Order: sequence, then C-alpha cells, then structure tokens
Amino acid sequence: MSRWAGGIGPLDEYPLHQAPLPLAWAASTDRNFYDRSYFNAHDRTGDIFCIFGHGYYPNLGTKDAFFLVRRGDTQTAVHFGDAIDDDRLNQHVGGYRVEVLEPLQRLRVVVEETEGIAADLTWENPEIQMSFSNPVLVKDALFSMSPLNSGQFFWADAKTGATLWRSAPRQAGNAAIIKTADYLFVLKDDATLVVAKSTPGGFEPLKTYTVADSATWPAPVISGNRFFVKDLTTLALWTLN
Repeated sequence: MSRWAGGIGPLDEYPLHQAPLPLAWAASTDRNFYDRSYFNAHDRTGDIFCIFGHGYYPNLGTKDAFFLVRRGDTQTAVHFGDAIDDDRLNQHVGGYRVEVLEPLQRLRVVVEETEGIAADLTWENPEIQMSFSNPVLVKDALFSMSPLNSGQFFWADAKTGATLWRSAPRQAGNAAIIKTADYLFVLKDDATLVVAKSTPGGFEPLKTYTVADSATWPAPVISGNRFFVKDLTTLALWTLN
C-alpha cells in the first residue's frame, strides 16, 4: 500500500531518523502501525478515576484521543479524531493536547471542555520517574522503582508527589512490586526476589531469593501461600512459609 503523503516536520532537523524517511513516517508498512500514549489519574479517595491517551496512525493518515472518567458508578467518555499532521512536537487532537514542558520531567495534559468534561493535569518530579515498574500505596506513600540512575527504589508522598527517599543507584532494570500484609515482594528483572518490610522511608531486605533461570519481566502472582513466577520460557510455583 502507498504511504500517507505527509511532508517533513520540525523533528527532521535533528539526527533522530531510524530509516531514510521523514520522521513522521512509519518505517513499517503495516497499515495498523501506531504510536500511542496512555495515562491514569485518580483522587486519593478512589471516587474519581480517569484513563486517557492519544494515538498517531501514520499509515492510515489519522490520529485520535480519548478521555474517560469514572465518578462513583458513573462512567463517561469523550473521543477525538482528526487527520494526522507532520508536527509531532505539537501533540493535539481537537480539544485534547499533551504538552512536554520539560522532557522526562514535566508533562501536561489538557482537555478543553467537551460534552461536560474538562481537565488540566500536570506531572512533575525531576528526581524520580516510573516506566515499567509499578507503584504500591502504603498509607500515604508510594513505593516503586525509577529508571533513573540505572534503577532506584523510591518512596514518594502520594498527595504531593514529593520524593521521601531514594535508594542507591543500579538496583535493577525494572521491578514488579506486590504488597501483602506488612511486606513488600519485589521481583527484579534478573529473577531476584526481595522480601522487605513495607515501611515508608526505606527499603531493608529481609530475604533475597533467586526464583528463575532467566529474565522475569512479567509480574508475579500471589495466591494464598503460593507464589507464581514467569520467566522467558517457564512458569514456576514457589510456596511461602
């Protein structure tokens, strides 16, 4: 199939190309190729939960976005769609836009009032980020791993986002984290399982185990006293005593 007949955009001024094509073009000819972002946001009570994101489909010549909000038992969604453009630095679809205020530091999402829904949300913390590692909530603090400094565990204030504590660097590529009772089960991507007390402000391992023979990217599952771990080729069952 023929590619979307887009032109050269602002990013083509920089040495970022992965193929001899304008940067806005997909190297793949798959008509369903896409580039998307996805966000979650919620208040501390759990009464309001939002899911939103946007996508570019260069081989279809389109872009779209959505914003879904749940208030109690009521769920409302708005959708946006438009023809694709060349300027990826200006991410917008109708009344939905994403502003990269400071790369990897500050991000703003704005939804102009559409069918009774509007939003203006900004994420900011230059000290920590979250990528493939999930967070867990303990009282008023979040525990997770930041990809900065080759992997750092951290505690952050759940209300303000302020950093409460950071570990030494070079901990892991990423980690899957489960909280159960008063403990944290932290499965690093190198198959190391660390068990620690869920105490905000620090991370002191009680036990450390090697639970697989290859990389452990999927999150583990705890069922009663059973601990399921998936590595590249096998699924293992461990028993917790």
